[in-house]
Amino acid sequence: MFPGLDTLILANNNLISITDSQGTLARLFQNLRSVNLHNSGLSSWGDIDKLKAFPKLEEVRLLGITLLQNYSEEERRKLIIARLPSVTLLNGSKVAGERIDAERYFIRYHINLPDEELPDRQVIPLQNTNLL
Repeated sequence: MFPGLDTLILANNNLISITDSQGTLARLFQNLRSVNLHNSGLSSWGDIDKLKAFPKLEEVRLLGITLLQNYSEEERRKLIIARLPSVTLLNGSKVAGERIDAERYFIRYHINLPDEELPDRQVIPLQNTNLL
């Protein structure tokens, strides 16, 4: 529907949830590279996870969203980086060399939660089984 759109700015609005499915989002915004959700009302990690639907997403801005208010700056950054594997620019700062540390933090953060509170994670099968 919006094949030429590469930047979407939804900052400072009353958006409280992303209701479309990931399939719909991927179809509508095939070339979206940047999304700005500063100061929106998003309050669910599920909404953040839906950003993975954008196949070309590289940049995300999420300062001031409701969901992140109870986290420290370090927690916010690491949890978002771990959840959005394609993002290379978060809140205007490069994600350089942080991904592995963020993934480890994500695991430690969620290790003792009950199964029903664990986030959905995509498992990527190993291509080369001769690694061990």
